Amino acid sequence: GHRSGGARFRMLRALLTQRIVRVWREAAGVVAVSPQLASLARAAAPGLDVAVIPNGAAEAYFDVPEPPADGPFRIAWVGRLAPDKGTDLFLHALERLGNRFPWEAEIAGDGPLLDRLVRLARRERLADRVRFRGWLPAGSLPGLLASCHVSVLSSREEGMPGAVVEAMAAARP
Repeated sequence: GHRSGGARFRMLRALLTQRIVRVWREAAGVVAVSPQLASLARAAAPGLDVAVIPNGAAEAYFDVPEPPADGPFRIAWVGRLAPDKGTDLFLHALERLGNRFPWEAEIAGDGPLLDRLVRLARRERLADRVRFRGWLPAGSLPGLLASCHVSVLSSREEGMPGAVVEAMAAARP
C-alpha cells in the first residue's frame, strides 16, 4: 500500500507486486484488511477466496486505565523505526516543544533506524526525556498506553496504522 516516489522505489514495488501476485495465485485464500486490498487480490488472482477482516484492537485495549494525574505529560509513539514512519519528525517536534512544560516520551518499536534515532535524540538533547523501549510484545502495548496521556503518529505515509486503532481503543488521543 505504500506510495512513495523515486525510480528505485517504483522498481522494487513492481518486483514485490509480482511476487505477491504469484503467492496469491497459488494461495487457497487471502485475508485482506480493506475492501480495496481485497479488490486488488481478486483482480490479480480471479477465483481466489478473499475475506476482509478490518484492523482492530484486542479486548485488553478497551480496559486501559487513565494515566497518572501527577508527574510529567507522557507521550507514546509506537511503530517500526523506518523512514516512512517519521520517528525523526516526532523527535524534531519534541525538540521544538522544549521545556514549555514537563513531558516524557516512550518510543516502542525496532527497525533499521534505531541507532540513528538514538543519536538524533542525543544530538537534540532529548535523551533524558525520550525512552526507546525497543520491540514490545503486542500484549504489553495496553500497559504502555495506560502510562501515557496521548499517542502520536508521525508517519510520512500510512495505509491503516495499527497504532492509531490501538490508541483509539485505549481512548488515547
